[in-house]
Amino acid sequence: MKTRSLYLTLLCILILTSCTGRVADAPSKGEPTLQKSTDAPTYHAKVWATGDIMYHEPTYRGGDFNQFEFVKEYIQGADLAIGNLETTINPHRSPAGHPLFNTPQEALEGLKDAGFDALSTSNNHCLDTGMEGVFTTQDAIKDYGLTYFGTKKPQEPPKILTVNGIAIGLMATTDLLNGLDGQLSPEERLLLTPSEHDVLIGEIQNLRSLGADVILAYTHGGIEYAEEPTPRQVAIESLLLDYGVDVVLGSHPHVLQRAHAVPGKTPRFAIYSMGNAVSNQRFEWLPHRGVESGVFVELNFEKKDQHTVLTSFILHPTFVDKKDGTTRVYLYSDIAEGGKYRDQIRDIKKADADYPWVVNRLETLNSWTPNGTL
Repeated sequence: MKTRSLYLTLLCILILTSCTGRVADAPSKGEPTLQKSTDAPTYHAKVWATGDIMYHEPTYRGGDFNQFEFVKEYIQGADLAIGNLETTINPHRSPAGHPLFNTPQEALEGLKDAGFDALSTSNNHCLDTGMEGVFTTQDAIKDYGLTYFGTKKPQEPPKILTVNGIAIGLMATTDLLNGLDGQLSPEERLLLTPSEHDVLIGEIQNLRSLGADVILAYTHGGIEYAEEPTPRQVAIESLLLDYGVDVVLGSHPHVLQRAHAVPGKTPRFAIYSMGNAVSNQRFEWLPHRGVESGVFVELNFEKKDQHTVLTSFILHPTFVDKKDGTTRVYLYSDIAEGGKYRDQIRDIKKADADYPWVVNRLETLNSWTPNGTL
């Protein structure tokens, strides 16, 4: 494995400033930064976003929902932390894993404790316990003080969270429902935000009309374990960006896919797949390389004079380790040589072997010049 310093140098990619190896600390939550007494206030918000949170039953054996124990210090350091909840929470059904997921509500307690604030619920497993499960999942998320987005209740407005003075619009869409939508009415299907042209444009327009400064969109589609996006994934991303989405965050393939900054007057960012945040998928029994890896995408926004821009992004790749019946998520930077958690990884040989593959999936980001142009 590369040295820790090389690792940090490789993964620090800034759009508008030169790569310094770190991002300046954000101001305290809700407090503007004043350069001069006559200046307009400047607001900052740091978002951490990750991919598929999948609760195969072995991941929480014995009722253990501390999967993010060793990354919570980073998640809690964000002003807004979001992920894709790829299961249902339905107390009227028994807990189950693949192929139809239903997870105990204690999982939400674990996510809340780890520092997550909002969860995408529009994905190919959102109907695993029917429309009843769609609504019980929403209710459970809300009961734990979290925000759901993607699936909706009838007449529910879009989700906009104001973070440090910046209105962040959240939307999520799925291109896959595993064939479970055949018995739904057209009105019910729309509550799941399917990846259809008019539906997506309407979502974006509604968020802007309600005052969103920036829009983050989770997408769910593509082919499982494929290292490259499908033409359909590319088309959906392009549609979202063309109509004003600032950040596109892909999920579903369960492995990392390409990420890229989007050139233009206002810097934007997109990644086709963030891989697995947590799951029981392992190379030894699938076998597909990279299913143990994911990424936290750090997004730093700045607002001044009513204008909000993405000032920088940093990728923090992750590795899911299984040890003594527990499942834990680690940043690669913490398990690299010299990393503070390296000695406690059971599958360190696998992590070391996968590291070059993870870097290869993300190396396209290294081509950006300091001013963010191609």
